[in-house]
Amino acid sequence: EVSEREYNRKTKKYLNIGDDKIKWYSINENIEEVSDMVYSLSNSVYSNLKALVTFDEENQMATTLTILDKQTDRIIQTIELAENQIAENGVLYATDVNFDGEQDIVIPQSSSASALYLSAYIWNSETMQYIYAPTFENLSNVALDTNRKLILSSRSSDRTVSYAISVYDKSAEDFVVQKWLTYYPDDAEENMIYKEKQLKNGRLQIVKEFIKPFTNYYTMDPEVANYYENHSEWQLNSSIWENYLVIQENESSYETYELTDEEFQTVKNQKIFKELGLSMAFPLNWKCLKTSGEDGSYYYFEDFNLEETKIILSVTGKEYAKEYTKNVYSQILSVSGYKDAKISSYTKEKIGGYNCTRAVASYMDDNTKFTQIHYYNIVAGDRLYDLRITYPSNKNAEYEDIFESIINSVVFATDDSVVKKNAKHGSNIYTDDEIESAIKVIKSDFEKDWKGCTLKKIAYLGDERLESYREFADRNNCTDVLVLTSDFYVAPTGAHGSLNADSTYEDYKWILVRNKGEAWKHVDHGYP
Repeated sequence: EVSEREYNRKTKKYLNIGDDKIKWYSINENIEEVSDMVYSLSNSVYSNLKALVTFDEENQMATTLTILDKQTDRIIQTIELAENQIAENGVLYATDVNFDGEQDIVIPQSSSASALYLSAYIWNSETMQYIYAPTFENLSNVALDTNRKLILSSRSSDRTVSYAISVYDKSAEDFVVQKWLTYYPDDAEENMIYKEKQLKNGRLQIVKEFIKPFTNYYTMDPEVANYYENHSEWQLNSSIWENYLVIQENESSYETYELTDEEFQTVKNQKIFKELGLSMAFPLNWKCLKTSGEDGSYYYFEDFNLEETKIILSVTGKEYAKEYTKNVYSQILSVSGYKDAKISSYTKEKIGGYNCTRAVASYMDDNTKFTQIHYYNIVAGDRLYDLRITYPSNKNAEYEDIFESIINSVVFATDDSVVKKNAKHGSNIYTDDEIESAIKVIKSDFEKDWKGCTLKKIAYLGDERLESYREFADRNNCTDVLVLTSDFYVAPTGAHGSLNADSTYEDYKWILVRNKGEAWKHVDHGYP
């Protein structure tokens, strides 16, 4: 039972425990009202659970996670947390990770563009307690092979790809890596080095090591292909490696949503896509899904009337640019799971006036032959663009004109005609007039409501940081979000009540949203 004194002394948050995940709520009123929002856990020893996280008031870090019976408020267990083990506004997951039919607790730890790491507390039905499994934190992008009761993990970092197969050891109360595989190119990028390890006598030992040259354009080497076959213990071509236990879905990680028609500009019989310094024209019936992440944005264009056809655009930073020889590119296709990949063309070309490499290849997928046209290493300004077109090879003549029209429509905003339009604020998303209208809204609100404050500076935050504020547009059912940053001074007396008197606030944010063609609305401010 949480005493009133303890409740007042600490910052506390309730967690919502469900079959899939636990989300917390800030306690703004009373405990009883908040506890009514907590879901029950099914298929567990305890059918009605709730959780309480205690935060250190000074450092704002989670210190304990307490699991309680929802009906009686009986404490089942209090878990002491390591530093930064639960992030502010984080998400916890309740799921079975060791295949014993009980719900364990999984906590996302850290993430990067290519890996998500988790910690796990495993339910022990004998002691009726959650047991911390330290080795689980070393596994990245965890996926579950429920048929074989294996824990799979993988990571691709720079030029190195690694896979691991683990099991849960009940006697050790921890996870143990049984097999490990990695491959990477040598310094000269002329060969690929492969290493396989297995657990022997309590430690991982190399059982196979070999080198394959980048000379085979058209087929995967038989020794390498063995790792991808269904009869292999690795089965690297199988979708089980993507059966992720947790998909990165917090605000700073990857989020996918469909762009609405209002987010395109319609001109005659075309819809114009325009984001992140690039514009392309598509037929009206094409749709677009957008995924945003820490390392960039990804767009998936499809016309569902065109059988198994898609265009994938990625936009990242120019620091990721890398040129490959035809040999290396062919090997990358092979080890990436493209079956029977064959390169028919590999040339230096231009797209939208910028240099790129154009690779045309074919591959097999589920007894269907596909063609991929890949424009990569397109550096325009500070951004790197990558464009892939994929379609069934037997549709080449039918779809050729459509793809040619789309590629020919590509325009980069670094072109003089676009830059001049946005010269003052340097945005490739909004015009100077659109940004100035947003500034006008904030200046008007500031003058009216922020008595005793003097605005020193106000400016557009920049295109590159808008994605982290996308949620404000979504929650207000709007298509666009724009963020301004400002400096202002608060007078010693008579100032806005929530601000510190005789102080200067710097980099103070103002968030505005709108739908296309409508006026900006001021929806939030501060340091979100």
